[in-house]
Amino acid sequence: MKLYCTGNARFYEYGQTWTIDTIIQKVMQSKFIPDFKRTNSFEFISATINKLTAWVTYYLQSTFTRNGKEELVKWMETVVLVKEKKKWKINVLHSTRLPKN
Repeated sequence: MKLYCTGNARFYEYGQTWTIDTIIQKVMQSKFIPDFKRTNSFEFISATINKLTAWVTYYLQSTFTRNGKEELVKWMETVVLVKEKKKWKINVLHSTRLPKN
């Protein structure tokens, strides 16, 4: 995951500021759930590129399976990307969880 982020990447989730290490720790926790599965789908709203910076806004829908139960969670996210050595890397990601319908 660190290959896809800048060295100072920040993630703004649930009113908190997370680093890439926070994200990795949360992903690793899911590995202890025997039947854990996550399937994602994206609906892109907008994308803008200005030289070495890009920002993309999209809806993310994830289906989680754990402990034999399925849960659907939706977010609206905006990611700021920076081009480093010809590769786009995440610099900032802001996520807002959407209410369940």
